[in-house]
Amino acid sequence: MALVSCALVKSSPDEITNGIYTWKQGEERLRIRLQTDSAGYKIQSIGKGDQQTSAVVRQFQSLPSDIKLIRQSPDLDFVTFPVKYRPASEGVSPQLNSNINGALYLGYRLDRFKTQTQIGYQGSPDHFGISGGLFAGIGNTFISPTTTAGRQQLEYDGVVFIRGLAVILAVKRFTVGLAIGRDRLTDANDRNWIYRNKTWTGIAVGLNIN
Repeated sequence: MALVSCALVKSSPDEITNGIYTWKQGEERLRIRLQTDSAGYKIQSIGKGDQQTSAVVRQFQSLPSDIKLIRQSPDLDFVTFPVKYRPASEGVSPQLNSNINGALYLGYRLDRFKTQTQIGYQGSPDHFGISGGLFAGIGNTFISPTTTAGRQQLEYDGVVFIRGLAVILAVKRFTVGLAIGRDRLTDANDRNWIYRNKTWTGIAVGLNIN
């Protein structure tokens, strides 16, 4: 269960900040603690449990050319789904639904930063991120005789509980992902609703929280 996701995030996930990284340069591969300040970048080798394994500290005004930094971290987002695609159900043709909704997304994220190969490069590293995780939230959906197969005659906006899985990709500050999801109506017409626990796919737009 998941959903297609396209999210805007705040600046921190796509920037190199203080933290634990894997440093790759040529054949060299190190687990490091990186610190940034106005003077540049300082890195120090560490072992398991974030313990220092080397007294060697490297200091850079700017990052060397042709290196990769890989960061792993938890990912907490707020996402909303402006479009959902629902397959045909009980004689009703496939639907594209646009409703008010929102959910919290919790996943595990990997970010890769790669500097350019030219000497003296001063710009921002190329960035690519990928995250996979779960989402859950609430939304609304139109309830009518059509969406209940004629089992009730009222028309109203029902509240639904939404949940699923998502895989989100990020390039710089633009993120897009793939997922599917399922909804449950929160009132007595849940058993009459033709989309009860039926899988949908969609588009999500979100904001990174952590």
